[in-house]
Amino acid sequence: MRRSLIGLKGNRTVDGVAYGLGVDAGGDVADRAAGDHELHTAANVGRFARVDLVGGAIALVAVIGVNALVVRSGLLWIVPAALIVCVGCLTVAVRIADHGRPLAAIALVTAGHWTLALVVPIALPFLWPIVVLVAVIPLVLAAPHVPLRVLVGMIAGAAAVSAAVAVIGLDADDRGAVPDIADGLELLIVVVALTLLMVPIALVVWQDNRSQRRTLDEALLLNDELARSRRRIVEAGNDARRRIERDLHDGAQQRLVALGMRMRALEAQLADAGGTSPELAAGLTGLIGEVDRTLDELRDLAHGVYPSVLSTHGLVAAFAAVAQGSPDRVVVHGGDRSGSRPDRSTEEALYFTGLEAIANATKHAPDSLVEVSVAANVDEVVVTVRDDGPGFDPIAVGDSTGLSNMRDRVASLGGRLAIESAVGAGTTVTARVPVR
Repeated sequence: MRRSLIGLKGNRTVDGVAYGLGVDAGGDVADRAAGDHELHTAANVGRFARVDLVGGAIALVAVIGVNALVVRSGLLWIVPAALIVCVGCLTVAVRIADHGRPLAAIALVTAGHWTLALVVPIALPFLWPIVVLVAVIPLVLAAPHVPLRVLVGMIAGAAAVSAAVAVIGLDADDRGAVPDIADGLELLIVVVALTLLMVPIALVVWQDNRSQRRTLDEALLLNDELARSRRRIVEAGNDARRRIERDLHDGAQQRLVALGMRMRALEAQLADAGGTSPELAAGLTGLIGEVDRTLDELRDLAHGVYPSVLSTHGLVAAFAAVAQGSPDRVVVHGGDRSGSRPDRSTEEALYFTGLEAIANATKHAPDSLVEVSVAANVDEVVVTVRDDGPGFDPIAVGDSTGLSNMRDRVASLGGRLAIESAVGAGTTVTARVPVR
């Protein structure tokens, strides 16, 4: 059994209401949200690059001073050279991030860190465990912001650089610029370096957490706005239906009733007067019949636009009226354990959704039995339309206009529409709308 869960996807034209307006508005909101997210990402990357730049500049001054005044090793000068490259990359990264190009800034941060990571163990091999973190930090920064393909490449690159750092550090153990450093001093340097490296890592984690919470809040707000917009559009369509039904009932329908009464009165007067030709009497009787049939068709039209039985007696009675007028076998089951009827919007959405499902069943499975069930409790109202017809493949059929209409109505009230069908196994359409 294939199952297709129709969710919140987009808006369309339903019942003469231009749902496309909702799409345009939603597209504008989405574009603005995407632009805001890009700027926010650039701001986060720029903030990190600034902190990293300050740390790199301090390290550069410290290494130059220590080597010039204390160590005086020619080999150690490669570390300031690597730091100069790293600081240069970070400086450019800050400027690029300020211009709204976060991915290019991340690439420069990565280049600076990996250059430094590969050079430091050559002169200071005992620092290789710390330098591995230097190689991994750009990966932590990039993970929430870059595409998956780029992230996979960065993971592979970070792994390669980390392996190279370990090999260089282990191979150069007890060599380097300061081979005879005391174990206690070595431990102190490692601990201090680890502590300092936690600053940019903690900054990245804090920024990502704040960004995720902000994105979630914006997504929830956007979802609420779209739900309210969709609900307003559907309710506007229902209001239009009610106005049309009222206009038909109070206008054309009443005039036809009055015309029929006048024609019957005229028929009676002609009969009382006597001498009327049979042809004239038969013609008048035929006209009265045409008026009656037109009136019946108008009543059916008004019922299809908006059935008065729905507002007066509820869902079960409205579906029963549909079943009574249907040429196919339609059976209605109803039950209500909530103690009261749902609100008008819920009844309207479920009625027209069920009506569409019944129409689809009678169209595509004309010889099948169609069962409609209405169930209500304190949490939700559920309408299920089931037929034992030939069924279909929901994936192959795709998102037809009828399915879109049903989906939009149910989703406008925060509900869900599920379609279960398979070739040769019938179809079940279930609409669930929470009680408001």
